[in-house]
Amino acid sequence: MKKIFLGLVLLLVSTGAIFAQSSLLATLSHEGEITVFYGADALKDAHAAAQHGDAITLSSGAFNATNITKAITLRGAGMAIDTLKNTYPTVINGSFNIEIGDSVSKQLTVEGIYNNSTINVKNGLNNATFIKNRLNTFQYKTAGDTVQYENNRFIHCKITNYSGPQTVEMSSATFSNCYIKLSFNGNCNSIFTNCIVDKNNNAVNTQLSEFKYCAFYNCIFIAYNNSSTTSYCEANIISSSNELYNCIVTNSNSDNSSKISSYYTLKNIPNDTNKVIRILSSVFKSFNGTYTDLQDFELVDDIKTSFKGTDGTQVGIHGGSLPFSPATTNPQITKCNVASRSTADGKLSVDIEVTCGE
Repeated sequence: MKKIFLGLVLLLVSTGAIFAQSSLLATLSHEGEITVFYGADALKDAHAAAQHGDAITLSSGAFNATNITKAITLRGAGMAIDTLKNTYPTVINGSFNIEIGDSVSKQLTVEGIYNNSTINVKNGLNNATFIKNRLNTFQYKTAGDTVQYENNRFIHCKITNYSGPQTVEMSSATFSNCYIKLSFNGNCNSIFTNCIVDKNNNAVNTQLSEFKYCAFYNCIFIAYNNSSTTSYCEANIISSSNELYNCIVTNSNSDNSSKISSYYTLKNIPNDTNKVIRILSSVFKSFNGTYTDLQDFELVDDIKTSFKGTDGTQVGIHGGSLPFSPATTNPQITKCNVASRSTADGKLSVDIEVTCGE
């Protein structure tokens, strides 16, 4: 009975569940062997014991950050509180580096975490996947780099300060149903599908022209301009090196919404499938240009029905074949009550509720 129950506990822990909200658990899976680490440094301890290709599953709660130097699968319980499913986020406190290199054959996967600091990607990274994460600053440290940042994927992520690789020849990425607020740096050679691409608040020189050699499908661009001259805006909106298909361009600064006009915003774009809507409130129901974690980016009814993406669904993060959702792909335990003692005949009562992943 003890062996059976121990196996059940390890199975439950490996799904990212917690038995009490005060428990901090990191479960390391290596070649079928499971090791559990406890406390705020559990992620650090599990990573130290891990090898390329291993999986680390974190419970809800706040863990101290550690540099990621191994191509692991890191799973959290989610990026947000879900009151209906009774699940809570996995928070990684503090800044950390991702330093795996571009020659490792294993792939890094990070899912279901919340980080409000800075993640620096250094020394190359290929074929990594970031899914359903809320990240504050995500930046590639590419100055002087001769390494590759190829085929990295972002799915259902919210990133409020993104700075991509600056070298086209050694970088590529795809973004699906993400919200991204760009930072002042090159963002090259990427494909964006059903994304919201935002400016950096109050940074006049940080405009959408920072994206170069990219393709955008069914996206919404939020420009920002406090300049009073058309010529300034014309030079700082969207680079002609990009391709746009069924996208909307709007402006978060209502005082200067007249500066966002079809003439200079999309004049270099080689097709007429895109649309300029000057005022932000004509696109979103409640988004006023200031990001909050509770923002759902729901479109107004008219935009939902009158302006469709290339696949016939709405543009933005709620369109496409897999609309945005913060729910993780791995199952989560929402309730686990274990009796304090077994019955007279050796049975132990366990009451478990499991929410399936997407």
